[in-house]
Amino acid sequence: MYVNKKIIIEIPHQSRVRTWVAYNDADIINRAYELGLIYELKNENKDIIQVCLRDYHEGEFYKEDKAPTKLECAMDCISYDLHSCYFLTMQEAHEFIKNYRGHKKLEVKQALEIKILYEELKDIKTT
Repeated sequence: MYVNKKIIIEIPHQSRVRTWVAYNDADIINRAYELGLIYELKNENKDIIQVCLRDYHEGEFYKEDKAPTKLECAMDCISYDLHSCYFLTMQEAHEFIKNYRGHKKLEVKQALEIKILYEELKDIKTT
């Protein structure tokens, strides 16, 4: 069982809802890099960070001490062009199903219920 496991719910404007599991923060960051996140130090002093979401523009530049974290940028990148996106622990996911009333309500609840069930069964099998 993974302590930091998160279920990610991607709710687009028109196409189907997508759910996936990140077993740690690195999974979220790696997914964002796959989508085109740029998060790198710039200039000779290595004190300026460039953040660019999905290669749509040259990005924004921050002083290193004022920059958002790599995880925050990754979450922004993943949710960039969606209606909404949620990063939930298993416990939060159970509560989310009970309380969600937003866009694509039935599809979101069904996709999340299936993902939770799959993950719980997988946890039982591995223990």
